[in-house]
Amino acid sequence: MKKKNYKAEVILQFIIVVIVLIFTARVTQAAPILDQYYAPETTNYSNGAYEKAQTFTVGITGMLDSVDVYIDRGAGIESDLLFDIRGTTDGVPNDDNENTLVSVTVPYDTVPTTLGFFSIDISSYGLSVTEGDVLAIVLRSLPKSASDYTWYGTYTPPDGYANGDYYVRHTLTYWTAPDSGNDDMVFRTYVEPTFTISGHVYESSGSTAVSGNTINVEAIQGEACGYYYVVDPTTVNMTTGAYSLTLPEGDYYLKINNNNPEFRKVCDKSSNKK
Repeated sequence: MKKKNYKAEVILQFIIVVIVLIFTARVTQAAPILDQYYAPETTNYSNGAYEKAQTFTVGITGMLDSVDVYIDRGAGIESDLLFDIRGTTDGVPNDDNENTLVSVTVPYDTVPTTLGFFSIDISSYGLSVTEGDVLAIVLRSLPKSASDYTWYGTYTPPDGYANGDYYVRHTLTYWTAPDSGNDDMVFRTYVEPTFTISGHVYESSGSTAVSGNTINVEAIQGEACGYYYVVDPTTVNMTTGAYSLTLPEGDYYLKINNNNPEFRKVCDKSSNKK
């Protein structure tokens, strides 16, 4: 899936000590979308190892929103499920339990004892992912036990999921792949794509890039002329006048200023809608 790009060209009718031009931008995406998955019609393999991991390769740039894993909880188990997203080194999950990108403690009584997809919402973590990143889904339990949570997948050559592998860790401090090398666990990942807003800031001629003092473009949310939150700032290229911002879904004001402290006293509500 290609990222959507939005253009916002700005012509400055005059250059003054204080530059505050405000216009609105709308970036939309209906909902997080399915990115990576391995979901065969049937499974023929399960593993209740102490710690288990499935690596995957991100296919869509954006925010990792949620992950589904095909698991069940052992009868009578009251150990909480520990869920991590980790980075990898040469495709192998990172070993350090303290060095995770996302770590969630899932209360045991929220995980069914019947087999099915169980979804973990990680949207609040704001984890940015880029197409091509190799990450790992890790399941553990506390206190540690081999039979708390079982993850299901396949043990049938050739490799079921081509863009990642399954790893386990028992009493060792490092991850190992099962002997077959063809094991993969059932999972799904969902990503909220991000979008690029780009354009140029010109002088009044409409073709000459701005020059002189540094000019910033800020994507902001809130009150354009009052309290607001800067989502993403960038500096205009003073040779070409170009700028580019990468943003998740939302409504934004783009604010252009020359970084002069006095700019906060001026607010030009020019209605330039893009």
